[in-house]
Amino acid sequence: MAKVAIVGSETLLGREILEILTDRPLAQLVNPDEAEVVFVAGPEAADSALRPAAGATLIHVARPEKRGVLRAPMAEPEHYLTPESKQIRIAHPGAILLILLFRRLAAVAPIRQAVITLFEPASQQGQAAIEELQEQTIALLNLRPLPKSIYDEQVAFNLLPRWGVEAPESLDQQQQRLEQDLTALYGETPWLSLRLVQAPVFHGYTASAWVSFEADVTVEALARPFREVRTEDEGPATNSAIAGESGLVLDRIILDGDRAAWFWVAADNLRLVAENALLAAASVIEQSTRRVQ
Repeated sequence: MAKVAIVGSETLLGREILEILTDRPLAQLVNPDEAEVVFVAGPEAADSALRPAAGATLIHVARPEKRGVLRAPMAEPEHYLTPESKQIRIAHPGAILLILLFRRLAAVAPIRQAVITLFEPASQQGQAAIEELQEQTIALLNLRPLPKSIYDEQVAFNLLPRWGVEAPESLDQQQQRLEQDLTALYGETPWLSLRLVQAPVFHGYTASAWVSFEADVTVEALARPFREVRTEDEGPATNSAIAGESGLVLDRIILDGDRAAWFWVAADNLRLVAENALLAAASVIEQSTRRVQ
């Protein structure tokens, strides 16, 4: 069995990877200095304490990471060329969500235009952002001053088109990284208009999408490529309802004329990153095994 390690196992993404490995024993967990593959789920400062084995591949899942070959096996095009590298970074989960959506819709009919509002959860910025949202919620209910170290704005009970000017990063930067990863894995999308909005939720992406097509479409045809499309007699597809689920879940599809439709999409951002990281690790281990043979 292959040997892997997790640096930052106490982080949200570290725990997600560990949970999947526990449920599906794909590899043996060891210390970094013994591992073939090391998942780097902690902040960049964790690199100073990282002592990987000689020849180990590092798979970066922490959100600030910019080094390494971009991977997202669930969303990569056929025959995607990945140069050999000991540094891999997993694509932004928002980009993975959009690619999965676009590929499946384009299989029904060519996309003419897409207008999408993507709602960002606090967990995308890590544990500190979740704690700030929680503390803001309690402070508002108790009429106390709000902590604002992550967002520099009130995010509890609020929708934000941008973060405050004193925030360590900006929402625009998050959207830029998402769009860069989307272009790298999917290609140019001149027909896409995207807006990233900060939502007052702890976990999970949701998206409101209007998509028009070059041909007539039906609800049945549009639903066919997706694993799950909720119907009227089921609970709605929400960010909390899809926690721990793989891929995308759609709510009922609403036609807007013969060649357009509204979609409501939900996906677990941590699960998307963790599962793509594990798929990337599996491909690294497979390539290594082939070389040995």
